[in-house]
Amino acid sequence: MTNKASTPKFQSPQAAQWCFTYNQLKPNAFAKRLQLLKSLLQIENNAWLEPQFQCSLGTNILLGNNVYANHNVTIEDLYPVNIGKHVLIGPHTLISTLPSSNNAQDGSPITLCDNVWVGAHVYIGPGVTIGEGAVIGAGSYVTESVPALTLAAGNPCRVIRAIQ
Repeated sequence: MTNKASTPKFQSPQAAQWCFTYNQLKPNAFAKRLQLLKSLLQIENNAWLEPQFQCSLGTNILLGNNVYANHNVTIEDLYPVNIGKHVLIGPHTLISTLPSSNNAQDGSPITLCDNVWVGAHVYIGPGVTIGEGAVIGAGSYVTESVPALTLAAGNPCRVIRAIQ
C-alpha cells in the first residue's frame, strides 16, 4: 500500500500549458507572444512579459497599457492581480495572492497602481496595494500596502522617503 500525500495544486492545467507554450517561443516571436498574452490574460495595450513567465490561472491578471515585466516573473493569481498603466516589474519578482497559511480565506487581491516601478527579486504578498508612482527597491519583501509617491524597500518593506 502506498501513501500518496496530496499537495495543493496552485496552477491550472490550462495555465501550465499556456506558460509552457509562451516560454518556448523564439525570442523574435513578438506577434505570437502578444497573441498568446491576449488569449489568457486581460491586457489593455502594449503589455509585455519576458519569458520565463509563470502564473496560476492567468484569468485573474489584468495588465494596463505599457506594462513591462522582466525575466522570471511569477504571478500567483488565485485572487485578482490588477497592474496599472506604465508599470515596470524587475526580474525574479513574485506577486502572490496565495494565502499565508492553509486557510484559503487568507488570500486576497493585489493592486499595483499606475506608474509603479518594482525592482528585481521582490516579493509582493496578498492584500497589498502599491500606490501610484511608488518605487519598490530591489530585494524587498512587501507584506503591507505602500502609499503613492514613496520609495519603499527592505525586508520587511518600509517607506524610506517621499518622492518629489
